[in-house]
Amino acid sequence: MDLQNRAGNNDQFRWRQAPDGTWQRDIDEAERFYATFCRKPDDPDAASFPVTCHASFSASVSEASGSYDATTEMITDALRAAWLALCHEAPTLASWIQYDPSAGAWKRMYAPLSGFEDAPSVSAWLSQTFKQVSPDTNDEWFNLNPPVFKVATLFVVASPSDQDDLVHRNVYLRCPHDLVDGIGILHLIHRFFELANESYHGRQTFNDLVARNATLQTEKPLLGLTLSDTSGGPDRIQRVSFSLSKSLTTKLVTKSKLHAITVTHLVSAALTLALRDLQYSPAGTLGVRYCNQSIVNLRGLCLPSQDPLAVGNYHMIAAQSMAIDLSSAPCHNTTKGSEEELFSVAKQFRDYYAAIRPASKPIDQEFLSFIPMTWDLFTPKPTTQPPPQQQVASVAISSLGNICNIVKTEYGAFSLTTAWVAGETLGTGISTFIQTFAGELGFSTIFNLAFHQQERIEALQELILKKLTELSQRL
Repeated sequence: MDLQNRAGNNDQFRWRQAPDGTWQRDIDEAERFYATFCRKPDDPDAASFPVTCHASFSASVSEASGSYDATTEMITDALRAAWLALCHEAPTLASWIQYDPSAGAWKRMYAPLSGFEDAPSVSAWLSQTFKQVSPDTNDEWFNLNPPVFKVATLFVVASPSDQDDLVHRNVYLRCPHDLVDGIGILHLIHRFFELANESYHGRQTFNDLVARNATLQTEKPLLGLTLSDTSGGPDRIQRVSFSLSKSLTTKLVTKSKLHAITVTHLVSAALTLALRDLQYSPAGTLGVRYCNQSIVNLRGLCLPSQDPLAVGNYHMIAAQSMAIDLSSAPCHNTTKGSEEELFSVAKQFRDYYAAIRPASKPIDQEFLSFIPMTWDLFTPKPTTQPPPQQQVASVAISSLGNICNIVKTEYGAFSLTTAWVAGETLGTGISTFIQTFAGELGFSTIFNLAFHQQERIEALQELILKKLTELSQRL
């Protein structure tokens, strides 16, 4: 076929979905050469003439992991994640050529990979294409009659010469020659190690954060709300709330701007100080710490073309824990002292929120890699025993900002007077929500009557309201 006629018949090379869900297309001349020269129609599982790229590497045992076994596990996880990421970047890697008896021709086939490593289709594909090998000999693995393969397969071969402080591995990327040539497979192995490095260091950074979070939660007594004596109380979720007038809200916004903070920072500080004041004991310690891992909104990272109304959880649990330090005793000396303490704590919240906010230009790829890891970390495993009930309940803070940026007050015939969002709480925990609607600041608390008396929650909210009201009146 001459080039002019060839150019006019490219439609045969477009991918089309078959009834069984796979995607198919005709093969081109180069693919046909390798398919007919190296394969037999009655042997579809035997790879065509293979092309292999080998790379050996070593990696030092990580101080953070603390052991050889932990480092090898991190390396294996990084290589597996890199292989999956590479096949998402270049989906044709997961394709193969298969003979179609009904058409009497070879077809390139592709079954889409959907989901993360634990998705059934992805897990099955990884078990087929990511192979770990532990030979009993130092001989070159390539010369040991490596197994037949149908699709591109990555073999990770352990080295018997590993040392306590150094991990050695040999990687063999084996692809059908109908898929890639010698130069192309070099580009693939280069990209593979780039992705493996990103995954490995991302996991190291994440593990460091997890260790740091654990330290932060043990250095000082944690600030929460002790459980009420509610034995026999109803197992029922309750919501209590208050709101500030437009004039008071405006004053708080003005005061916040003067200190380079937001109303969210200010209310968060008022909450933590109210928790401290409500439970203050002269016999207390020298300091307390409020710890929490905030929810991070990820919608700002979505591409403009993506539907903002798409149903889904576009948020993550922050990998980094906040650690807001307070003195254990309320500042009753002067009004000025109380105000300074409030703004000092508010600035701690400001700095934390700034640290966990994702950069969108360019998008921080390491930050994105933390998203599935944090969800996995906080998800109870099926065999995990439920933790013992703590006598001090954690208090979570969620800020929804100005709701009017999303929900308007007027929709023609409909005038909205209120709008709010609240999620239920888990176990003994308490959830709080900060928001503004129609110019009024709102604060709500969600709790379970089985663990907390409503009167005590209302007393906490009264303390918060008092701090905010007194501050707004001093303008």
